[in-house]
Amino acid sequence: MKIKPERYERIRQTVAYRQLDFTVVLEHFSDMHNIGAVLRTCESAGIQNVHIVPHPEEERMKNPVLGKRTTAGARKWLNVYLHETIDDCIEKLRKPYSTIYCTALGDRATELFDADLTESTAIILGNEKMGVSERACQLADGNLLIPMMGMVRSLNVSVACSAIVFEAVRQRKLAGMYREDIDFKKQGKQELFEDFLRRHELQYKGRKPKRED
Repeated sequence: MKIKPERYERIRQTVAYRQLDFTVVLEHFSDMHNIGAVLRTCESAGIQNVHIVPHPEEERMKNPVLGKRTTAGARKWLNVYLHETIDDCIEKLRKPYSTIYCTALGDRATELFDADLTESTAIILGNEKMGVSERACQLADGNLLIPMMGMVRSLNVSVACSAIVFEAVRQRKLAGMYREDIDFKKQGKQELFEDFLRRHELQYKGRKPKRED
């Protein structure tokens, strides 16, 4: 399928901005809306890979089907990986990411604005009621703390994700990590670019597109 020049450029720019060394882990979420909201936040911030450890006691979460309304088209541009346990997940993350943070209180808590999020980083977000598991805290390198200035001392998990992810965007923009003028082959993004072009073609295959955004 022939692609319009403006669409091609948008895909090229999106791939250029993708932060392949930053990821988010969703551990034991029990609300589909929160999963969708986190995925949309990640895609909008240029995160490509998201990891999910499904809730072990909720059958419907073991193979989550993500609603179109909440993700607003974000899901098809992400790589989402499922893991049976947090141990399996962190084992997979340990090699590609230098630092793994839980979002939890603890002795090793680092305030969000003091953390260097320009480094290769994975962020673990926990269950809406219980937070991240004790096991995740044991395996992670430390805890990331969002500073609270009011009487309320907690945030909805999807809101917390947005705060963390866009602090990472701020730091990485200042560090020049969101650039359009990059060599995809040298940056390891050529395969992703070709994959995005395939995703675009599959999106409109067999039907006339009404819009391209």
